[in-house]
Amino acid sequence: MTAADLTLLRADMAETPPGALGGVVAEAWKTAKADCLSSGMAGWRIARDLAGTIDEIIRALGDRLAPERCALLAVGGYGIGRLAPYSDVDILVLIESEDAAEGVFPILHALWDAGINLSQSVHTPESAIAAAREDMTARTAFLDARHLWGEGELTKRFLADYDQLRQGTAEEFVRAKIEERAARHLEMESSRHAVEPDVKEGRGGLRDLQTLYWLHRYLAGDQSQGWGAIMPDDLISPKELRRIRKLNDFLWSVRVHLHAQMGRGDNRLYFGVQDRIAGIMGFRRSGRVRRVERFMRYYFLVVQEVVRLTGAAIDLVEDHVLGEEAAMPVPVAGYPGLSRKGLHLLFADDSNEQSPRLILDLFHAVGSLELKLEPDAFTRVSRASRKLTIRELRGPQVRQRFVEIFRDSPRLEPVLRLMAETGFLGRMLPSFGGIVGKAEYGLFRQYTLDDHCLRSVKALDDLIAGTDLEFRDVPFREEARANRSLLAMALLLQETRAAMTRPSTSKVKRRLGRRASVLFDDAEIGREVAFLVSHATLLARTATRRNVAEPLVLRSVAAEIGNVRRLRLLSLFTLCRQRVAGVGSWEEYSRREVDLLVELLRLQIEEGSPAVEARLEAFSEERRQEVAAVVGEANMRRFNALLEASGASFWLQTDSGAAIRLAHILASTEDYAVSGAAVTDVDGDGLLNVVVLSQDRPTLFAECTGLAAMNGASVFAASGFSFEEAGRRWGVIMLQLNRAGTPPEPYDPSAPEIESLRQGFEKVALGRTPLIQLPSARIGDRRSVFDVTPRIRIDEVSSEDALIVEVEARDRPGLLYLLASNLSEIGIDILYTLVATYGHRAVDTFYIRDYPGYKITDPRRIEAIRRQLIRALGDEAVTVSHEPKSDRPPLEGRAG
Repeated sequence: MTAADLTLLRADMAETPPGALGGVVAEAWKTAKADCLSSGMAGWRIARDLAGTIDEIIRALGDRLAPERCALLAVGGYGIGRLAPYSDVDILVLIESEDAAEGVFPILHALWDAGINLSQSVHTPESAIAAAREDMTARTAFLDARHLWGEGELTKRFLADYDQLRQGTAEEFVRAKIEERAARHLEMESSRHAVEPDVKEGRGGLRDLQTLYWLHRYLAGDQSQGWGAIMPDDLISPKELRRIRKLNDFLWSVRVHLHAQMGRGDNRLYFGVQDRIAGIMGFRRSGRVRRVERFMRYYFLVVQEVVRLTGAAIDLVEDHVLGEEAAMPVPVAGYPGLSRKGLHLLFADDSNEQSPRLILDLFHAVGSLELKLEPDAFTRVSRASRKLTIRELRGPQVRQRFVEIFRDSPRLEPVLRLMAETGFLGRMLPSFGGIVGKAEYGLFRQYTLDDHCLRSVKALDDLIAGTDLEFRDVPFREEARANRSLLAMALLLQETRAAMTRPSTSKVKRRLGRRASVLFDDAEIGREVAFLVSHATLLARTATRRNVAEPLVLRSVAAEIGNVRRLRLLSLFTLCRQRVAGVGSWEEYSRREVDLLVELLRLQIEEGSPAVEARLEAFSEERRQEVAAVVGEANMRRFNALLEASGASFWLQTDSGAAIRLAHILASTEDYAVSGAAVTDVDGDGLLNVVVLSQDRPTLFAECTGLAAMNGASVFAASGFSFEEAGRRWGVIMLQLNRAGTPPEPYDPSAPEIESLRQGFEKVALGRTPLIQLPSARIGDRRSVFDVTPRIRIDEVSSEDALIVEVEARDRPGLLYLLASNLSEIGIDILYTLVATYGHRAVDTFYIRDYPGYKITDPRRIEAIRRQLIRALGDEAVTVSHEPKSDRPPLEGRAG
């Protein structure tokens, strides 16, 4: 607020009755915020100016309304002289005696009436100190008390008494702040890598910087505000302090612009505002990298540096104040140059020069002895890592020691994460260093790419140790234990493609194969690592987007994998990768009978197609017997006819529970006069099961999915089958539904809602389908934020009796219905559909034939299908790829 603005404000306030001052203040505050936010200044400067504006408003109110013997102080976040647009304004009102409390209410009422987010406390100096003594939140807020207006003697008394309290309670304060920090990190998932981070409370956010600042201020008693306070060199060097100030300014800028974009005091950096803030803060597109991706990577690199700088310094404070000073370092057997102090490792030499070999000795000891890294050692490694050269890191002894860490550590993830946080891992493995801080701009992944890799290694640790219940029935556990180093290296480098400017499969293979071969001094390990990473999605894509009972699919994938050992390694690699990939991905992968897929591939590789066919027949009969045991063999005639028509493919899209429900419907409609529909309760996975039996028609599948969309459901899995009996053609549709959302929510309908759904699907079964009207996106559905280039893939190769059409597009309400209904308009029969959702991106795979059951091969018919799908997507800018039928054998790309 300029001097002229302040003069006008004071003049207006002088002429305004006390009860109407709130309106004057509101207008002044609104104008000041608008001027600051439109000024083009850096966000942290805006925060400083906004705090200054509130300072002047409070002083003007004090001049007009405050009683004598009163003081107004800025405290808390406002006390440091920065204020985000919708942050709380924390003030402490000091009065001489409690009897004078009512006299300050006019000031508070004026601020409340102005709509300012006020957080106030009214105290005498003595009661304020009593509150600080009892309440750690108040004590922390008062640490940054800044005099604004009024009786200076009251402020001096309060500050003197607070300083006396501070000097006698250092240990109590440090312990409380350390515990508070740990609890906050745990609540925020103990990760700085959440792709929608909390700028204030998240790990590596503003609160971590504040915690370090509070600890220093409390211990040193420095009454200067902000990062102007000088910290001792043994805590943070002057160069690192300058860096901290810049990091603090950046995070404050993000927070200010976030508040402005959200229109409220929300500190979560949501996808919907990330791109806008990137533009405001001057980030621009660079080649193929969008501005939002550049901005978010820079953000995560800032956060990583905050974690490194503040974490080590806070740990040093904790050790100094709460540690046992009497403990003396002792040498570590087998590790010359290292010492041990309790459970912490440190360098024996005080020199700041550490060789790569000595640093790796330190990490090897951390991993193999399962110890912690002493804060000073963490800081020294972090500083040394930035100076290491490629030549220093390529020596044979360095490479050997690095590989020994993979071999000798009982659990790999903790030591690799520590190496990553110091920056050493990124220097040692440039392919990993290239993805540090990178995030996919979308709803699929929950973490940055580097954190995803480390969490995948943790999944491998859990698989081998048997500590993850999701892995309790996973085969090949001994194979995982025997090849742990190879698998861990592949998982660590799985996102190498994202670190390359112009990636290609051959380029990825060459880089990984060469790098892993040199590290392990074993060309075979290099080839295996390159194979696993370059085929990272093969099994998952095949399981979710292809009928794995198709002989052509199995032959294609088996030929690409080559041998059983690779199949086992790829299976283990995929399990660990998918375990942490994104919301819902693990469920999608595990539901597609992965064990069966791997078993069929093993049979295909070892014994050939006849063994696969025999296994599928046996598998189908085993599942049929499960149904017959419940329904009764006498009631299985029509169900058996369905199985004869669909073969083992039926069981790959249907679980036993749904099959039993269908068998009951088939048995109860023997007179062929009526059709049936069943809507059952939600199963243990939060999915609502729907089974529909009707006289077959091309529109049946579309009608069922449309009705589901009308009722606010998202289709998790869908399948359709047909069979003939007694001269009639019958259609069976089986759906698994959850609530639409991002991510989808469990379906928890009430009894009336279930009955309404049952009646709706019964009308579909009887051919009386209501008019389908798709709902609009629900409030809070964030999928519309993202752009997905629609893609249509037409595959004539991978199925002997159906054309495969794969449609990739932005997920939205009724997408499956739109696609299916447009296909049904031209008489296409949908054999079944595979649904895969990757956050905001959906991939729906249709196995289609011409009604009533002929494979589509006519190019004109395929062109008509393409046009219908483009029409359904409502976008002419659709990428279409077509794999035509030919005599040459199918390749890996056609399998998945």
